[in-house]
Amino acid sequence: MIRRAYSHSCPHCGGIKNTVKLPSCQRGDVKALALIGVIALADDDTSPLSVGEGPEDQPLSKAYLNVIKTLFKDGAPDGIDEATTLENVKTFMSGVFEGYGQNFDTVKWNSPDHEKLLHLEKNVYQFSGAKNWQMLRDLTSAIKQDGKILPYREYRTKALAIIGEYQGNWLNTEYNAAIAGAQMASKWVDYSAHPEALLEYRTMEDTHVRPEHAELNGIIRPVNDKFWDTYYPPNGWNCRCTVIRLNDGKETKEKDVPYPEIPKMFATNLAKTGLLFPKGSAYYIGTPANIENANLNIQRNDLTKWAQKNLQGNKYPSAIGDITVNGTGINKFFNQPHKNVFEKNIAVYNLPDILNTAKLFDKSEDTTGKFKQLYYMTTKIAGKKNYIVVRETFQGEKNFYTIQDNNKKEKG
Repeated sequence: MIRRAYSHSCPHCGGIKNTVKLPSCQRGDVKALALIGVIALADDDTSPLSVGEGPEDQPLSKAYLNVIKTLFKDGAPDGIDEATTLENVKTFMSGVFEGYGQNFDTVKWNSPDHEKLLHLEKNVYQFSGAKNWQMLRDLTSAIKQDGKILPYREYRTKALAIIGEYQGNWLNTEYNAAIAGAQMASKWVDYSAHPEALLEYRTMEDTHVRPEHAELNGIIRPVNDKFWDTYYPPNGWNCRCTVIRLNDGKETKEKDVPYPEIPKMFATNLAKTGLLFPKGSAYYIGTPANIENANLNIQRNDLTKWAQKNLQGNKYPSAIGDITVNGTGINKFFNQPHKNVFEKNIAVYNLPDILNTAKLFDKSEDTTGKFKQLYYMTTKIAGKKNYIVVRETFQGEKNFYTIQDNNKKEKG
């Protein structure tokens, strides 16, 4: 299914040169892939591997070689591989931040831009998990040929070719989609604040524009018109179309608006829904529901390391005085049950701002006698009221403890 989705005659770029030198429809066995630079063969299990001219021109990490060894020895895992999934998350998010022009460090907490980036990152985790699950299935299927297990070196050669597809041109097509989708999402945040304004569809107006996109060039409709629910770019893989807001202009009459057929998975306003990779992607076909939990575990582990490096031991101002973030609070925060756990975890990037803007809601004595008292402060996560718990020691130090989605009193 994945191969059928990506290997037909280059509809993704409409014939334009991609960010890699490898043409979109180029395929072949491992030797051919090596010759054209998609993968670099290694003679032993310790040599570095590389995949083409990837989004960051980085060598293929040894995590993939570990996957090959583990699959050959133990077979397919129940879920996904954390290391290789996280690599794709970081690659795609670098594209998102590039396209959006901002990241979680630069956008204001709980602003429309923050909410949009949050939705995009959640979609990146979903897509990366599904991509990894499909890759592991393909790698597992390659272990046997005609019902017999291949010798390891022969399997390793086949496995490298499969990885070359997933992490070569496919990855670059998806990386381009992340950049383009984030660019259009950023624009939509601005456009949606002016619902009566006029938007104009623009193509690159060159020989590479797809015919169905060329039909849309110059169409002018209001921001709140249903037309944009279907045709707001991107409208296909490697779509280069954009939309601009007009200071003045004449709206295209309804009878003159074309409605060309575009790929079903792109026939929606991705920016409006906060998606880069909609559910119509072939990666999602057959993906089990437990991948979502695996994604949450990967996110939690990665963000825990980030918080330990960037927040632990620091003090931040708040309505109740300086609050210290320590290891206990970080661990409690990431293991705190929550109705919007992904959004809650992402909030760690903005924890200093959250503490600084939170309002005191209540305080109580610690019934365990371990702490002087507990403070409860309010903030919002996913648009809903949440409660920050702070514990004060008998020495007067206030320590961040967790963020919860109810005002249930904690025991120290």
